[in-house]
Amino acid sequence: EHEYRDFVIYKADMTCKGFREYHQRLQTFAL
Repeated sequence: EHEYRDFVIYKADMTCKGFREYHQRLQTFAL
Protein backbone atom coordinates (compact mmCIF):
# COMPACT_ATOMS: atom_id res chain seq x y z
CA GLU A 1 0.00 0.00 0.00
CA HIS A 2 2.88 2.35 0.80
CA GLU A 3 4.48 1.75 -2.60
CA TYR A 4 1.13 2.32 -4.31
CA ARG A 5 0.73 5.70 -2.60
CA ASP A 6 4.25 6.74 -3.59
CA PHE A 7 3.50 5.68 -7.17
CA VAL A 8 0.31 7.76 -7.25
CA ILE A 9 2.12 10.81 -5.89
CA TYR A 10 4.96 10.28 -8.38
CA LYS A 11 2.54 9.90 -11.28
CA ALA A 12 0.59 13.00 -10.23
CA ASP A 13 3.83 14.99 -9.92
CA MET A 14 4.98 13.91 -13.39
CA THR A 15 1.56 14.75 -14.84
CA CYS A 16 1.63 18.19 -13.25
CA LYS A 17 5.17 18.85 -14.48
CA GLY A 18 4.32 17.63 -17.98
CA PHE A 19 1.18 19.76 -18.09
CA ARG A 20 3.12 22.86 -17.02
CA GLU A 21 5.74 22.30 -19.74
CA TYR A 22 2.97 21.68 -22.28
CA HIS A 23 1.21 24.89 -21.20
CA GLN A 24 4.41 26.95 -21.50
CA ARG A 25 5.06 25.49 -24.95
CA LEU A 26 1.47 26.32 -25.93
CA GLN A 27 1.85 29.95 -24.78
CA THR A 28 5.13 30.31 -26.69
CA PHE A 29 3.49 28.88 -29.81
CA ALA A 30 0.49 31.21 -29.44
CA LEU A 31 2.73 34.27 -29.18
